[in-house]
Amino acid sequence: MEHEVGAFSISVHSKMTNILDEWVFTGVYGPILAWEVESFLVELDNIKAQWCLPWCLGGDFNLIRFLHERKGDIRRDSRMVKFCEFIER
Repeated sequence: MEHEVGAFSISVHSKMTNILDEWVFTGVYGPILAWEVESFLVELDNIKAQWCLPWCLGGDFNLIRFLHERKGDIRRDSRMVKFCEFIER
């Protein structure tokens, strides 16, 4: 029905004709540079706000949530905190 292309994502608003359900799918490729994480998460927040529909979000976030996902470093950083806050919202 509609689509939105962002710097880090492509979103598609779809309608299933046989059951009349609408939903949004967003495919992401997250930033590699730490200073782009805030822009990435703001982009996703804006997409969610644009459509008040069920939302499926997938792709490569290039972020981690938990320390056990990180090799070698055992400290939480601001990117992890921001990602967890985004997921909770």
